[in-house]
Amino acid sequence: MTDNLERELASANPSGRPAAVAVGTFDGVHLGHRKLLGLVRDEARERGLASVALTFRQQPRSVIRPDLPFSYLCEFDERLELLRGLGLDALAVADFDENVRRLSAEQFLTIVQSALKLKLLVLGPNAKQGHDQLGGAALRGLGRRLGFDVISAEPAVVDGGPVSSSAIRKALAEGHVGGAAEMLGRLFSLTGDVQPGDRRGRELGFPTANLGPFAHATVPMDGIYATWAWLDGERHQAATSIGVRPTFGQGNERRVEAYILDFEGDIYGRRLRLEFAERLRGEIAYTGPGPLIEQIKKDVSMTRAVLGQPDSARSDGPKRGSRSGGA
Repeated sequence: MTDNLERELASANPSGRPAAVAVGTFDGVHLGHRKLLGLVRDEARERGLASVALTFRQQPRSVIRPDLPFSYLCEFDERLELLRGLGLDALAVADFDENVRRLSAEQFLTIVQSALKLKLLVLGPNAKQGHDQLGGAALRGLGRRLGFDVISAEPAVVDGGPVSSSAIRKALAEGHVGGAAEMLGRLFSLTGDVQPGDRRGRELGFPTANLGPFAHATVPMDGIYATWAWLDGERHQAATSIGVRPTFGQGNERRVEAYILDFEGDIYGRRLRLEFAERLRGEIAYTGPGPLIEQIKKDVSMTRAVLGQPDSARSDGPKRGSRSGGA
């Protein structure tokens, strides 16, 4: 029942050298992950081993507890790109399915040892392996019996607290995108397809690109954000709104809408990535379009100030007829 896991791992280390391996989802590839994988890389060089990161396509808890909600800090392809940029010798990618969930630590690591020639297992802080949640001294004892060493990385620390994916999600849920960026080592981003909207923004003179869907993506707290919008490799400034648009009584559907500054063009159906620099304010219900337009002008001005472009560079007045796709 584990043939797929064995096959995927066996093809991941083409050099065939004995390996130092770290296992994890590495969601977000944050500073803690980078410290762990840096230790894998350094220890592998000292010991003459290949350095390997073994990651899963799925978040294990989505399989272990499918009844509970879960979210990712970055898309799968982005996660792989970030991992490949860390200077490791190989990246092993496997499915975390029901068959893998049932494996004990010994069963799982025996497969890893056979497929990757495991000689050194590098653990994150408090990490455990297998459905029996083996860790610490018990896992080191297992390693001695099977013929590989086990060492642990110290946690990365930011502002006195350990860096973790859950801490980053908490920061984003509270709108602290700056704090999330410190733990990630880069700006938090959301990537999605530009969807058709109800053209409310166009009617106000600030046409927006509506992104989505985000079924399992981590989305920051509702509010207005200064963001960078990446489209076809080009970076643009954008004022981004997350929320339910209370001024127009839109209900409870959360939307991510980006007004791309100084941009005209039809981008329906294209991929857009937003990098969140700063939360400007919370979502507010206004008495009508007039006060909302004035506030949007202020939001655009603040976005320019945060992102570093002088406010006098361009007029922030309504652009009737400009097209950025979306609303």
